Amino acid sequence: MKNTTERNPQMDQLLVASDVVELAENQRHLIASMEAKLAAAKTEARAAHDVMSTMTNARLDRGQAGRLHRRATARVTYLTKIVSVLKAGYCMMPDMPGDIVAVRHSRIRPSPQAMRWRDWRGSVPDERPAGLEEGDGEYVSPRQAIESQTVPSTGYDGKPSTKTQWRAVALCDPDGIGRRFMRAEVMTRTARAMQLKVFDEIVCVTGNVNRRRSRDPIVLGRIVNPITEECAAFLIAHFIDTTVL
Repeated sequence: MKNTTERNPQMDQLLVASDVVELAENQRHLIASMEAKLAAAKTEARAAHDVMSTMTNARLDRGQAGRLHRRATARVTYLTKIVSVLKAGYCMMPDMPGDIVAVRHSRIRPSPQAMRWRDWRGSVPDERPAGLEEGDGEYVSPRQAIESQTVPSTGYDGKPSTKTQWRAVALCDPDGIGRRFMRAEVMTRTARAMQLKVFDEIVCVTGNVNRRRSRDPIVLGRIVNPITEECAAFLIAHFIDTTVL
């Protein structure tokens, strides 16, 4: 199958590959395409900044202009990180469902929303990536340490009762990477990718739920735009145990 490329006016491309040669060619096309998108995004961000400055100088409400500037700036950061990981040799691939084992942000405690008392443990929100620039922040588990308390309440019958509430109290280290990935090579490559501090999420792809648990994990790195929730996924590591084939 030949490499197929279709362009639209925004430099979008449809890249199809079926062998390593086409993958390498696609990587070059993808880098060029993302660099063009990044240049356009930087132009939009500068224009949004100029509008916001004009509104400020005129003492006008700059709320809408500020939102446009934040959106444009987030896209610049998003595309910058995509270009960086492509140039580092990581292969973009379709996103897959899986367990998020690490997210990157700069806080030292859980989000304010997660630290509020809630009447259901499952309603305590997980930590989400902050959309940081490359090199910033640290990786933590999306699931925090939780504490509970029992407080007075009133039952449905109007009689005094109690209820249990939960909240997050501390951040935790990334989730059991050693137990999940098992193979030293996979753990090493995952640790190397995390040292770059460019991926916003590290994901362990789940196996087929209708079969025994997969022993051949796929590790993905995701780059996430926190404003639009756009996501680009990249292969970090994968192994196949041929002894079970």
